[in-house]
Order: sequence, then C-alpha cells, then structure tokens
Amino acid sequence: METGVLCKTIFFFFIYSFMGWVCECIYCSIPARKFINRGFLTGPLCPVYGFGALLVIWMLTPVSGDIGMLFIFGLLVTSALEYVTSLLLEKLFHMKWWDYSTKRCNIHGRVCLLNSVLFGILSVLLMSGIHPPIQRLVNVLSPTALLITAYAFCGILLLDLFTSVHATLQLNGKLKQLHTVLEEIQEKSVQRHHEFGEKLARLRERQFMLEHHHVFSHRRILRAFPHLNSTRYHEEAARLRKSLNETWVKSKNKVKNTYHDNRMCRKK
Repeated sequence: METGVLCKTIFFFFIYSFMGWVCECIYCSIPARKFINRGFLTGPLCPVYGFGALLVIWMLTPVSGDIGMLFIFGLLVTSALEYVTSLLLEKLFHMKWWDYSTKRCNIHGRVCLLNSVLFGILSVLLMSGIHPPIQRLVNVLSPTALLITAYAFCGILLLDLFTSVHATLQLNGKLKQLHTVLEEIQEKSVQRHHEFGEKLARLRERQFMLEHHHVFSHRRILRAFPHLNSTRYHEEAARLRKSLNETWVKSKNKVKNTYHDNRMCRKK
C-alpha cells in the first residue's frame, strides 16, 4: 500500500472512529439522562466504528448503487465485526463488555437484531451520503499534511490504548483483590474465634476501600459499560457497579439539594 493511500486510510479510520463515538454517546446518554463517555478508549474514539466503516467501504463499494444489497451486506459485515470484537475483548480481559441477552433475536448476547438493523442503516448512509464528501475533503489535503496528521493520530491512539489497557488490567486486579478479601471474610466469619475479630475488622475495612474508592479510569470504564461483567469475578463486579451507582445517586442528590438551598436563600 502506497504511503498516500495508507495515510488516507488512517485519516478515514479516525474520522469514523470519532463519529462512531459521538453516535454511541448520544445513543447511550439520552436513555441514561446523563453523559456517558462510551468506548474502550478514554479519548473520543470508538475504533470498532472506524474498522467497521473501512470494511464497509472496502467490501461493499461494488454494490454501493444498490441500497437493498448495501443494507443487507452492511448489516452482516458490521454485526460479524461486533461479535468478533466482543469475543476478543472477553478472551483478552476476561470481561464481557456489553450484553444484549435481554433483547430479542440476539446471538450469545454479543449482537442483536435492533443494533444490526441500525448498523445496516448506517452502512447505507455511509456509502450514499457521508463518505463521498469526506473523501473529497481528504483528497484536498496535501501529502505532507496527511502524513503529519496520520503520525499524530497514531501516536495519540497508541498512548490512549496503552493507558486504557493498563486501567483495565488494574480493574481486573482490583476485582481479584476484592474476591480474595470476601473469601477471607467468609472464612473468618465461619470460624468465629475471638482472635479473628481484629483481623475480620481489617478485612471489612479493606473491602469497603476496594468497593467504594474508585480511581478515575475505573469509574470511566464502569460508567461507559453499565453491563460490564467479569467472567471470573461476577459478584465482585456487581458490587463495584452497585457502589458506583450509589455514589452517583448521592452526588446527584447533593447537587439538587445545593441548588434548592441556593434558590431558597435568594427568595429570602
């Protein structure tokens, strides 16, 4: 692949990754009635959308004039990508990042009919209305500008990928620690010896710290994927989600009370 073509491909990847992130944030934030920074990465990118768009462009250009074929094959290609992505993330991190088990016509909770139909529609929109003007815009850029931008984008992506993977591994480590602490608490509680009282108190304090003190990166991951589950530590992941939701509700109520008190003071 020539350098110019490669740079344009990278440019398209980042554009559609960003557009996918915007779509995901809107789609998930509206029903949740709060902003959700979706995606595995911390930055405003959803790479699965970037790869999906490139696959649609590369594979479906021959049928771009047939909306019906474009919809059907776009649905199949993007759904296959979502399924494989879900499977790979689960195998790599022992976590299930999304779960469509409660939705109709799903396959192992990894893909569902509703999302697949939406992806098919997006494929039609991409090929018929979105990609042509973006392609013309990218073609206007000079080779030097494309090269510099591509290098910059790749550097940012690698940095974000490193920090996101590191945060995910740390979260896995936290779940393992919580699992160990809960097992020790159960063991000491069953034994009921007086000498274990102090040890049990320290363990419960450690449990509280693990469940209620979250660094930013862990909070972001849990909020970005509300149905995130660990294939190894299911109960521990549920505890973290519960404590995070409780913290969110308390913060929300605190803001409401402060706003209400300020309004009452102004009226006085």
